[in-house]
Amino acid sequence: MKATIRVVDNMLVARLADGKEFVEEDPLVTADLLWAHSVRAAEVTMLDWHADPCAAPLTGHKVAIYGRLRELEMGNR
Repeated sequence: MKATIRVVDNMLVARLADGKEFVEEDPLVTADLLWAHSVRAAEVTMLDWHADPCAAPLTGHKVAIYGRLRELEMGNR
């Protein structure tokens, strides 16, 4: 399932293709929620700062989310 992540009021907002939305501060919690809803790293898109500097997740958030999802995909829980 595809998901898009953006930042709203300093919170990570993940919207799934089926319309569900998660609002979290912690990128690792966000990744775990995505994983629980069958979202893989390749299915996640995040706004780029060139497109929208106010809504783009920070680089550290991106690294944490993608890294955690890849870790889960490899079975390293």
